[in-house]
Amino acid sequence: MKVRDLIKIPDFMELKKFLIFEPHPDDADIFMGGTIKWLTDKSKDVTLVTVTDGRKGTYDPSTTEEKLKLIRRKERERAGKVLGIKKILMLNYEDLNLPDTEKLTMDFLRIIREFKPDIVFTPDPWLPYEVHPDHIKTGISVARASFLSPLPLILKETSPFNVKWISFYITQNPNTYIDITETFKEKLKAIETHKSQFPTEESINFIRNYLTLKHGEYGERIKVKFAEAFKVLSPLHLHTNVDALNM
Repeated sequence: MKVRDLIKIPDFMELKKFLIFEPHPDDADIFMGGTIKWLTDKSKDVTLVTVTDGRKGTYDPSTTEEKLKLIRRKERERAGKVLGIKKILMLNYEDLNLPDTEKLTMDFLRIIREFKPDIVFTPDPWLPYEVHPDHIKTGISVARASFLSPLPLILKETSPFNVKWISFYITQNPNTYIDITETFKEKLKAIETHKSQFPTEESINFIRNYLTLKHGEYGERIKVKFAEAFKVLSPLHLHTNVDALNM
């Protein structure tokens, strides 16, 4: 028996409630949209939390922040319908101006305790070479909130809740793969609704080609056509655990 065998990584099909955090209105669609559609097709309880309003996500100097944030909200809603997401919570933090991680952690902790998920998803904040502050702050704050959630003396006005699992997407160290062969087309359709992010044929073709190749690579690892990859850990892995990287 090895150390990694002490905590068995779960089968997503055994779980019921899924809470997904995304820094911007398109992140979950791009990096785990196939899995989201796979879950909603199986009538799982999926809640998506969009942290920022995406108001600065453009290379077009002629637009305005106010105009873009409204466009991105509508794109988020349309893409959510494609993927079957019934609950979307938009926190409307200003894009590229998130508060410090201490405040974010407490805000996310309230959400986790309210929704009581079986598993929480967030971008991997320890992705090598990641420089986007919204991704780093969101990832680390969700991880900390998940770890702190069972402690009753933190945010005493809310009830403690034991998060069993946290799943990191956009990760270089996956330990879980989900077959998205049947939902890959819907994933691409959802991404295509984000026209503000992919305004040209060249840009949408690039993301289509990249995802086809990348999800094909992941699929080869589990002998399917397309797959998405995750690093799934228990909160027990998130403190003084020298084996977490290799779990």
